[in-house]
Amino acid sequence: MAREGSRYTNQKLRKFEQPRRYAVLVAFLAHQLQELIDRALSMHDRLMTTVFNHAKRKHQEEFQNNGKAINEKVRLYVSIGKALIAARENEQDWISAIESVIPWERFVATVLEAEKLAYPYAFDYLDHLDNHYSYLRQYTPLLLESFEFQAAKPYTSITQAIDVLRQLNETGQRTVPETAPVDFIKPRWQEHIFQADKIDRHYYELCILATLKDGLNSGDLSVKGSKQYRNFDDYLLPPSDWSALQQQQQIPITIPTDCQTYLEQRSQELDEALKNIEPLLVENKLTDVRLEDEKLIITPLTKLVPEEAEKLSHQIYQLLPRIKLTDLLIEVDAWTNFSGHFTHLHTDQESKQKRLLLSTILADATNLGYTRLAEACPGISAEQLSWTSQWYLRPETYSKALATLVNFQHQLPMAQLWGDGTTSSSDGQSFRIANRRPYTAHINAKYGFDPTVVFYTHISDQYAPYHTKVISSIVRDAPHMLDGLLYHETDLTIREHYTDTAGFTDQVFAICHLLGFHGSTSHQQFERP
Repeated sequence: MAREGSRYTNQKLRKFEQPRRYAVLVAFLAHQLQELIDRALSMHDRLMTTVFNHAKRKHQEEFQNNGKAINEKVRLYVSIGKALIAARENEQDWISAIESVIPWERFVATVLEAEKLAYPYAFDYLDHLDNHYSYLRQYTPLLLESFEFQAAKPYTSITQAIDVLRQLNETGQRTVPETAPVDFIKPRWQEHIFQADKIDRHYYELCILATLKDGLNSGDLSVKGSKQYRNFDDYLLPPSDWSALQQQQQIPITIPTDCQTYLEQRSQELDEALKNIEPLLVENKLTDVRLEDEKLIITPLTKLVPEEAEKLSHQIYQLLPRIKLTDLLIEVDAWTNFSGHFTHLHTDQESKQKRLLLSTILADATNLGYTRLAEACPGISAEQLSWTSQWYLRPETYSKALATLVNFQHQLPMAQLWGDGTTSSSDGQSFRIANRRPYTAHINAKYGFDPTVVFYTHISDQYAPYHTKVISSIVRDAPHMLDGLLYHETDLTIREHYTDTAGFTDQVFAICHLLGFHGSTSHQQFERP
């Protein structure tokens, strides 16, 4: 309903009966409110990151620019120090010792020069943050006034500090009261905030904004009305539902719910496994595993596909006929009717213009855009492609169509030659975003200096991409690895899954274990019974 509200014009909405019209409008506004809150908080995160990066860069540039002069002063004072040490040992005049290295007048001048080059004791990039204070003040008062922040126990003082800051903004008062909360201030900020007998307003506010950013990202702070930054408890089952599951012994995990029982079982399994491995390891009978100087050495995996097979693969591809992508889509659709899942958002009816629908899908797949594809397809306009995309192409329709293709391929005899559909792997691919930048696009130095998004894809051992999700390029892949294993709509029963290090965290692997999966980034397995 929220999607309908975003697509209908005022004239179209007026044709609806009042109950449906109001329901669509309320759904649209509620969804839009969540979206705007999340975007505003995400923008604050980006701006704070930018400000901190500028301060770090300025700090490094200053140090590099003064590096030569600082080095000269250090070498000079080393020479003077040695001369003074020698003078004391030989009971000589210390002034004469200094003048033996540098004239006294020049020595006095170098002290003044060194004082200008000297950095504060903290030697921290936070010294440069104050230069960006006025820039942040252009929006932060409105940010703090507009949202209601909630905190977990360790972050309670930061919400109190935000209230103090709101009051200062409302009254126009510049001095931070002595009773203002300071428990959230970390040691590296203290030298900048506590000046003489008062609290520095600029750095106190900057510290609040930085702590707010970190708390939102860690989940210790939540925002009322937000979807991305909502309270962690909102993700959990209601207490009544949890109690019912406990009483009925229907908790959907594959391990014992009693901790002591679980630990005893795992200890026994570990003990048995070590007893089995120990004699094999001592006798050097384990494949690719050996002991050297009391260290366990595991031979790295080698490439399994010989070069001859790759050459043969290229020769086979050369024999395949060259056909148009549109013809290929039409032929595959004739086998599977995957296009039947792309239904109209409002009527839920299939499209009667298959060629137009498949052309729109092709425009998405090739990233050509509707204008360029329309130029290559006589009889189709960019407006038609755009309209079809708005009403027929949605994440859920793509997901159902993809499941249809994967299920069809899974039943083919040739697919069974590659695997049985129980093993898969996942990884992300980054794509640069040109022109208008979407909400999920961020700049990640790993991928260059252009905004990018990551397509995180799960591929089965039958070479079928059974789940794909667009994620931000600055987040870790691991949580999204779970999404693919749990929420794909195909008939595949994945028991074993492989990821790289970006797809691994202790927490995510622990959740996989609770759900009955086993796995690792190398040779362990995500195996589900």
